Amino acid sequence: WVFWRDEDTAKSEVQYVARPVYAAPFVQELIQKVAPVRLYMSAFPGVPSVFCRSLGLDAKKVAWANTRSDFDVEHRRVHYFPVGSMGSREKSVTTPRLLASVTKISARHPERGLIHCGSYELGAKIVDALAQAGFGGRVVYPKTADDREAAFQQHAETAGSIIVSPSMTEGFDFSGELARWQIIAKVPYAFLGDKQIARKLELDPEWYAMRAAMTLLQACGRICRSQEDYGVTYLLDSDFDGLWRKAECMLPGWFKDAVVFHRPPGS
Repeated sequence: WVFWRDEDTAKSEVQYVARPVYAAPFVQELIQKVAPVRLYMSAFPGVPSVFCRSLGLDAKKVAWANTRSDFDVEHRRVHYFPVGSMGSREKSVTTPRLLASVTKISARHPERGLIHCGSYELGAKIVDALAQAGFGGRVVYPKTADDREAAFQQHAETAGSIIVSPSMTEGFDFSGELARWQIIAKVPYAFLGDKQIARKLELDPEWYAMRAAMTLLQACGRICRSQEDYGVTYLLDSDFDGLWRKAECMLPGWFKDAVVFHRPPGS
């Protein structure tokens, strides 16, 4: 377990938090006794060793079935244009280049689109940059998680809308004309300010890389939702190089087939 104290000085509130590091100790009691046979389904559940370890499953008793995607790879391309690292140490240098690329891509696509910004701080900068470039009328920006449903509805009703959010990597269906393009501004590594996440990284670095890969694949899957659907993804954070090295063996072949690597100018 991890325990910590959060203080909201603006509201004069203090919160004490306790969370288990892993779900594994509770699976036997909460799930396994009532459902001895279980089927887990996901576009990408991760690699067997990490998946089983996280849930306390005996890998020898787990059957693992993989299938290839039946979506045309040309309908779901992921173009990797690295503009620099968006990690905490380098983002101040990289952000101006990122914003320039975001506005350029937005100008190229008059259709509805989606920008995964990774944080509300970066989202606000992207919104400002798009407004300065003359695209302010296209932008929909839910400033909290509670605003997402209303923002999604506004996006669906607005031609050429660009929705900017750090929390739409899963659970939202941008099928058909709801999005023909999207930008992933930052590789979605989990926030290490979360004590639970930080402790899990200490204990299991492989899990941390796999979680980032899972979130990235979920984000890439927002806009191509069927065999007839299509959309293009732009990945701009050069930290993808490190994730590719750490997690290439984890990434499914159908995703790797879709990635197109573009080298930055002068490299």
